[in-house]
Formats: sequence, C-alpha cells, structure tokens
Amino acid sequence: MALKAKLTKDEFGALPEPVREHYTASGDTYVLQAEGLADAGKLAEFRSNNERLTKELNGLRDQLKTFDGVDPEEYRRFKATPPPKPTEIEAQITAAVEKATKPLREQLERESKEKLELKRAAEAKQFEDSVRDAAKKAGVQDDYLIDVVGRARHFGFTLTSDGVRAMKGELAVRDDKGDEVTLDRFLKDLPKGFFGVTAGSGPSNAPNGLQTVGGKKTLYDPDPVTFGRYADQIHKGEVVVIRTR
Repeated sequence: MALKAKLTKDEFGALPEPVREHYTASGDTYVLQAEGLADAGKLAEFRSNNERLTKELNGLRDQLKTFDGVDPEEYRRFKATPPPKPTEIEAQITAAVEKATKPLREQLERESKEKLELKRAAEAKQFEDSVRDAAKKAGVQDDYLIDVVGRARHFGFTLTSDGVRAMKGELAVRDDKGDEVTLDRFLKDLPKGFFGVTAGSGPSNAPNGLQTVGGKKTLYDPDPVTFGRYADQIHKGEVVVIRTR
C-alpha cells in the first residue's frame, strides 16, 4: 500500500508496528521519513516566503515606475554638485522675477507717464481757458489774452479743486490787508492798455495793442512782447508803429 507523507495520531496508531518506525512525530502529526520527500512544514514556509517575496517584488516594480525617465548618471552628477547657498538662491529668484516682470513694469511706467502728461495737458488747457474767459468778461482785448495767461501763471495762479486761485505752496496769496487775491482782482490791476480805448481818445493815452486808425492797423507805444508778436507784419508794412513817448 502507498504510504502518506503526513498522518494524524489516529492514522499513525492504525499502522502496523514495522511501518510506524518510518514516521517521526511533528507536533500533533506524524511525517514520513523518506529520501527525496520534502518536509511539509518547509514546503509551507517556502510557499509563504515565495508569496511574500512576490508581493515585495511587485511593490518594487511599482516604485520603479516613479523613476521612469530619470537618468542615473545625471542624478549622480546632481548629487555630486553642492547645493547653492540660501543667498545664492535668493539672488537667483530675485533675478528671475526681475527679468519676468521687467516688460510689464516698463509698460506700466510708460502708461503712467502718458496718463500724467495727458492730465497735465488737460489741466493746463483748463487753466488757460478759465483765465481767458475771465479776462474776456473783464474786457481784455483778444491780442492781450496770451499775455494775461502768462502773467497770471507767473503771479502764482494755478488750477485747484476750487477753481483758479493764486497759491504760494499750500496757502492762498493774500494782500497787505489779508484778503485773498482773486483772479477778478488780479485782472482789474492789469495795465489800462489791455482793455482798449474809448472814442475820442488821443494817441497819448492809446493802449499799446493793435488798433485800426484811418483804415491802417496801428500800434501805439508797443511793449517788446507786443512788438515781437507783430514783427513780421511791421516789416511788411502791414502794421504801423507810432511812438508817443
């Protein structure tokens, strides 16, 4: 009969005595001692180890997938290169940020400059228009409007949130009595010649603005600025200059 490799106590007890000597007790079982026959316990241990190693191998394979595309030589060179110092890293980051943001900053600076120039131009025009309008209402002749704007600006008039005011720093310009010098007050103190002449006025009290006398354009005692304005017409004979003093 064929002998089993492993027997229970009952199976072992049912064997003839000569056969029992071929079995060895192993815990609650009896194992056949035969050449070439593997130990059942060792087989179980082998299977367990084999399953464990297979799982570990599969785990290692999964980990290796995360290193796909990694050059071992390049990694070794990287490890051999000493890491940069913190100050060097900060300098590199600063340089990178500076390079990346430079075009945008330059564009913003240009736009800011253009907006500022447009704002100044608009304010200058508003100032000039305001002074011109006030001067016209006060009776200043058109030929003198440019002079009036220049005189007002030189006096300290500027455009503020409250309109055109004469300012010295952050304070309004005031006279000896402590009253603020307004634009209307300033215009009243302009030379009389800026306001034209009345009928019957003679040459002695005529303004130095351009007048039409006897059908000819005439300048009475023009100041240097007015003379320069009409220099070309004077040279061509289109404007006559009369000196009374």
